[in-house]
Amino acid sequence: METIQCDTTKIANQIGQDLAKEIAKSYEAVIYTYTDKEHIYNHIVINAVSYEDSRKYHAHGTVESNPYFGDVSHAQSLCVFL
Repeated sequence: METIQCDTTKIANQIGQDLAKEIAKSYEAVIYTYTDKEHIYNHIVINAVSYEDSRKYHAHGTVESNPYFGDVSHAQSLCVFL
């Protein structure tokens, strides 16, 4: 798996926000951006209940249940390599 490198915390956080909007449409999400390692990374926490229709978000760790799980290509497409 390829590591995504971004130059600033602000860019990394924006990538996390954009990715959360893609993978959890109609769900609230919080993005935590960390700089405590040699690389910058995000944790995305998604509210389990949709604010639009009260449906539960399902991401059981399989591509079948959520095609974005484990696929970094969506995050890579959001990242601008300088």
